[in-house]
Amino acid sequence: MTILIIGASGFIGNSLFQLLQEKDVIGTYLNRYKDGLIKVDMTNINELDSIFSHNKPEIVYMPAYIPGVDYCEINKESCEINKNGIRNVVDRCKTYGSKLVFFSSDYIFDGENGPYYESDSPNPINEYGKTKLKCEKMIQELDDFLIIRTTVVYGYDVESKNFLMTFVSALKKGMAKKVPIDQIGTPTYVNDLSKITIKLVENKRTGIYNVVGPDYCSRNDFAIKIARIFGLNEDLIIPVTTLELKQAARRPLKAGLLIEKIRKEINARPSGIDEALNKLKDYFK
Repeated sequence: MTILIIGASGFIGNSLFQLLQEKDVIGTYLNRYKDGLIKVDMTNINELDSIFSHNKPEIVYMPAYIPGVDYCEINKESCEINKNGIRNVVDRCKTYGSKLVFFSSDYIFDGENGPYYESDSPNPINEYGKTKLKCEKMIQELDDFLIIRTTVVYGYDVESKNFLMTFVSALKKGMAKKVPIDQIGTPTYVNDLSKITIKLVENKRTGIYNVVGPDYCSRNDFAIKIARIFGLNEDLIIPVTTLELKQAARRPLKAGLLIEKIRKEINARPSGIDEALNKLKDYFK
């Protein structure tokens, strides 16, 4: 079975690629070169046709996405690039009968009444969330697909700008960090996200699944846990409201996702924040 990871040089993509090394796996990159990966622009039909026709993948993991929420709000054409590229991938999955695994977000919800189940009605309030939802709808045209909804994904990756990496970097340099007290979610350890996603594929699941950590907390509470477990200066954490941050894109405040479905169907047990951070702290020494 051939597996293709589009965006294997990114944070989630690299985690998947490392875990699937014993399989027949092919990874792509666009701007972030890594040894062993093939350069593919998913908006370039010829490049996509080439990698699909040569490899005929049975499973396609699709973590590639322009990730910046504020960037997408300011540069709406970038979100269109996301959508157009995913349209091209969906069409090739139809042609080759590939299962497509797409990574979505709790930002498809408005954050008025979270945390959310898979069956709750989306209502995105920013361009990032709107485009993710459009992509979800495209992917549901396929006979065999997985939509993995996740949020606040963190872990160790020196090239990643995930919350953990940027926060620890700032505090180690003695820089104060403003952290919102009113953005509430379900932080997700990247290794758990990848392992559970792979298990869902191996169990031949289809449809929409939430894959997040079990803890429901604010970004500020998450930051305090990081500082305490990593022995960093908590006084550098400046609690603020989202309004004070003046972010370009509106944030769903009471967001996050519920994971009863993965617990019931595949007995998934993702790590809590304390457990995951204690696994990670040695990487930062």
